[in-house]
Amino acid sequence: MINLEFTGERAVPKKMDSNNPTLLAHLQRYRFAQKYCENKTVLDAACGAGYGSLMLNSVAKSVDGIDNDKETIEYAKYHYPGPTYKLYDLEHSFPNIEYDVIVSFETIEHLKNPFYFLRCVKQYCKVFIFSIPVNFPYKFHKQTYSLEAAKKLIHSYLGLDVKWFRQTKAQIVPETSGFPYLIGVYKKLE
Repeated sequence: MINLEFTGERAVPKKMDSNNPTLLAHLQRYRFAQKYCENKTVLDAACGAGYGSLMLNSVAKSVDGIDNDKETIEYAKYHYPGPTYKLYDLEHSFPNIEYDVIVSFETIEHLKNPFYFLRCVKQYCKVFIFSIPVNFPYKFHKQTYSLEAAKKLIHSYLGLDVKWFRQTKAQIVPETSGFPYLIGVYKKLE
């Protein structure tokens, strides 16, 4: 049996209390993304343990989950079968496939160089749903973004076609004021 411990880097629902705030926030983001993924081809970039890929798979036409850790990918295959899982390092490699939707939560701050990833996102999807923690330094993060820096980074690659949201403990709502998690939905103009 493949085992994966919760270290704080990736949410591992089977190793976390069901009321853990980190887990609840992650599940809330995937529920938010589901409405954009109905009957679509979806890439869950930095899929982690695979629970979110499986959630998306319940509404999508197909889901590919990718992550940069071999043990994590093996865990996802074993514990959350249904989606296809593959190993990719988002700073250097990306599937050469067009997707209707790319979902990537809590990823950009883990990349020392997010530019390759964002160029690929723009090239290979119609809709990009993502989250970035704001002003949240953490031992696993390679970058800490202010609200302004996060928006500037996203706008520099995707333009202004991004709808911004904030995540509260209870819901995801259109952006208003201060918040710990910035959520964006980019839709490519056709």
